[in-house]
Amino acid sequence: MKRIFLYLLLVLACSACRSDRPSADLSPQIYLDQMQYTLGKNSVDIVLTAQTAPKADLRIPYRLSGTALVGEDFSVDADAFVLKAGETSAKITLTSLREREEAKILQIALLPQQLEGYIIGVKDYCLVNLLGKDGYLFSFTKNEDKLAYIGTFAIELSSMTGRYRVSTPTVIDLEIDPKSTAVLGEHYEFVKGQSITVARNRNTGTFQIRMLRHEAGKDKIILHFAEREGFAEGVNGSLAITITGPQNLSGEWLLKAVVNKAYLESPDNGYEAKVDEIMSINSGDKLSLSGGVMEYNLSTSLTGKLANYLPKQGKLRLSDEKILELYESSGSASFGIYSLPGVNIKFDATQQSLREANIGLRITQNSDKAEVLEMTIYDFEPLAPSWANVLGIMGDMTYTPLRLHFVRQ
Repeated sequence: MKRIFLYLLLVLACSACRSDRPSADLSPQIYLDQMQYTLGKNSVDIVLTAQTAPKADLRIPYRLSGTALVGEDFSVDADAFVLKAGETSAKITLTSLREREEAKILQIALLPQQLEGYIIGVKDYCLVNLLGKDGYLFSFTKNEDKLAYIGTFAIELSSMTGRYRVSTPTVIDLEIDPKSTAVLGEHYEFVKGQSITVARNRNTGTFQIRMLRHEAGKDKIILHFAEREGFAEGVNGSLAITITGPQNLSGEWLLKAVVNKAYLESPDNGYEAKVDEIMSINSGDKLSLSGGVMEYNLSTSLTGKLANYLPKQGKLRLSDEKILELYESSGSASFGIYSLPGVNIKFDATQQSLREANIGLRITQNSDKAEVLEMTIYDFEPLAPSWANVLGIMGDMTYTPLRLHFVRQ
């Protein structure tokens, strides 16, 4: 109740400091971008905007008031907003100085003044809530990323004093920054809605975005967290995503190697699958991909054992994008996941079981810096003895895929 009363007093005080303005004055306005901000244990930018850029630098002073004390609870980097000639925005930065037992409130009000060619707009003040020790922070795990087809992005929660896990499922909403150039519903969509659910007893959550169309100049998505009582932005308060579109896989590709052969056959990992039972690299084995980035016509020319898996002709359709573990190098990479009908999942010359299978594809480079099509085959049910043993132990081949390299001709 005390905080609500204080909040009302600040609003009344701010309203009283406004000067009357003629309703007929059509001069461009200068105003604060937001009416409310939250300051956690880091810093926050207070942004001022002009409807048109000035020809000469403008200095717009402000007044501070409230229960938060400058020099004790926070610092501020300038005593005025300085709007540079030719620019339409300026900012001051507030930085938290110490951990507070209780939340405090700060008011920033633009001082009434005569500005040649401008008027101070209605949004001439804002309130800043300084979180106490029981406040929370949300942050994206990255401040920038890329989107090829379907991207998975993560957030994490923390408290002002350290790690924080939610006691009940918690929904965090996202906002799209107006500076984004990509258009929601035209260039991209949220796969399961514009929010993240952090599960009980967890401090992380994920959301997915699907690319709908790649258009030059309209490829930026900038996301923020929606305002939430008791929360402030952490280290990465925004996420800038560049839509790159899927890699173009078109071309003639010559089969060169099973790059994870040594890993699969190593006694150290316990699989000891004999690669030569199902794979061989024959001179001239190749495949051809033609078409667009979402769908390719596949044509294979194979005399080796890969012909026991891939059909001679087929159509690859992009259906997903996944981060796949590269167990042989202790890394991971993003692959386009393509569905392909007519695959012999038994990987056998004498027995067939044809169905649609998923294959991971990406463009990378080998040690000679040559362009490589990397194929990850994980959707199969091999009959060869050592491989059938692995399948029986693992249940599927997700952790024991074949990783093939094709070099562009």
